[in-house]
Amino acid sequence: MFKDCYEDVGLVLRSIAEPNKSKAENLYAQIKKANSKIKYPIFVELRNLEMDNHLNFKFTPRSQFKKAECLNWENGTHYSQTDDYGLPKAEDKNSGRQIWTTKNGLVGV
Repeated sequence: MFKDCYEDVGLVLRSIAEPNKSKAENLYAQIKKANSKIKYPIFVELRNLEMDNHLNFKFTPRSQFKKAECLNWENGTHYSQTDDYGLPKAEDKNSGRQIWTTKNGLVGV
């Protein structure tokens, strides 16, 4: 079904800024309510999120998120191993896999 397609598996909340500022503000409020001490960048798994009537992401009791330091790496950083969320664990200059990141806002992963 998804052959030759790109599919997002999560969201990265990097800041309350564009792109997607209003969606970022809404999501950040929910995250802070669940964990007031979490810092950026925050990875939010798409599974177990819902959407409200204004197309904002809405947490459910099963929603998962975490701080993801790898999302602060420079574009093109190489890695070979991933964690349970599929995010890079550690840099590996000998690997062909690379991570590409943005600087602000709420974006797809």
